[in-house]
Amino acid sequence: LIMGAVGFAVVVLVFNFLAGIFKGTPNFSRAFAAVSLAVIPAWVAGALAGLIPYLGFLIAMAGGILSLVFLYRIMPLALGVPDEKRVVHYVVSLVAILVINMVIGLTLGLGNAGNQIRSSGYSTSNSSSERTASSGVMGEAMRQAEIMEAAGADQFDPPSDGELDEDQVEELVSVMRKTRAIHAEYAEKMEKLAAEMKAKEEAGESPSMSDLGKMYTGAGGLMGANNAEMEVVKSGGGNWAEHVWVKQQLRTAHIQQGEGSDANAHNYKLYKKYEEELNDG
Repeated sequence: LIMGAVGFAVVVLVFNFLAGIFKGTPNFSRAFAAVSLAVIPAWVAGALAGLIPYLGFLIAMAGGILSLVFLYRIMPLALGVPDEKRVVHYVVSLVAILVINMVIGLTLGLGNAGNQIRSSGYSTSNSSSERTASSGVMGEAMRQAEIMEAAGADQFDPPSDGELDEDQVEELVSVMRKTRAIHAEYAEKMEKLAAEMKAKEEAGESPSMSDLGKMYTGAGGLMGANNAEMEVVKSGGGNWAEHVWVKQQLRTAHIQQGEGSDANAHNYKLYKKYEEELNDG
């Protein structure tokens, strides 16, 4: 019961806070009312599921899906989110809610969150140690967690003079270019989905199961897009610690305009040479 109340509060707070970021009008009372209405099907289905042993799971799932549909339709109206921002606001909010609830669960030690993530996101073969990630949010969350764990284990001993070599800067430029391409691809997909949803609304149609699946997949894609830079580095066999150091050295040289030390002067020349590529987009 306590975790249910906490989860409810998280949903309200996240949707309300992000409304302001996506050009809506934050209003806690309206967000609270919208969530209260949207979760009714899920609560009713949950109660009925316990009474019907064999069909309980399907009833609970149907109630959850209906609540997601209601949330998508009601929340933008309650918080004044513009049509072109509805899908992005909805997907980003779902991701934020998922992450916050995971953190709360892990912090309070409630349940075996790690095993739940694995069972939701991965399937393990008895004859092989290879795991296949699902396309859902949970599978993507686990994949990104493994990337961050690998990146966190990287170590790099920088040169004592603090000077970069040109190969390091060229590698950074390559990583940034690939990262921007991933961001652009995700933005294009979300714009296309937003246009499809808007067309359905104008035609008086409700979101279909396929539409909800696309938004759920989009939520997983958002995690990957947000962590794209790290994934580009690690998937290419790079050293994340070195990558971060190179970025910091260039930033310091840029801020100081090459003054203050020989390293700043040297690194600033490299920054100016690749400035357009580093700052593109």
